[in-house]
Parts: sequence; C-alpha cells; structure tokens
Amino acid sequence: MKQNNSQKSGDSSKIIGVIFLALLWIVLVWQLFVRGGINLKNLLVAAFSGIIIIYPLWKRYLQPLWESKKKK
Repeated sequence: MKQNNSQKSGDSSKIIGVIFLALLWIVLVWQLFVRGGINLKNLLVAAFSGIIIIYPLWKRYLQPLWESKKKK
C-alpha cells in the first residue's frame, strides 16, 4: 500500500521537475531572442536545445506516466 502512495508522490515530483526545467528553458530562449534577435541561427539554437533538454525528459519520465494512464 505504501509503495503506491510513494509512487504517486514520486510521479508528481517528476512532473514538477520537468515543468520547472521547461519553464527555465522558455525563459532562456526568450532571453536569447531578446538579446540576439530572431534569426535563423537563434531559432536553430532554441530548437536544438529544446530537443536536447525536453525530449530525454519526456522519454524517461513523462512517456511512461502517459502510457500508464492511457491503459487505465
């Protein structure tokens, strides 16, 4: 019984961590565009950094949660 409760609290902490990192990435990309302007180089930097940061987090933490909720 305790394992289910700790697993649910662990899931929420993972989601909060991913949200925090996504918000941090958004702020940094916004700063990149404000200071450097919107051009192809900055768009590519933002896109590739998003792929590098968000995709592994999605694969490791959010996709299993998504699939487990889909099965229920």
